[in-house]
Amino acid sequence: MRKLYGAVVACVFSMFVAVSAYATPWIDVSSIDVDTAPVATLGLTIITALAAMWVLRKLIKTTNKS
Repeated sequence: MRKLYGAVVACVFSMFVAVSAYATPWIDVSSIDVDTAPVATLGLTIITALAAMWVLRKLIKTTNKS
């Protein structure tokens, strides 16, 4: 029974491999252009804010020690 299951799986897998060689996409996505500038700007803003919070925290800790 186990050998039969293995043979069936191998047959189905080989069928999928053979069919996928002739597959064509439904839509062409190669011409889609996504503007990533707003994402980069948002990321830079978040990193800058985190750096500012880190500096403020360090300044507060330094002034509390003295």
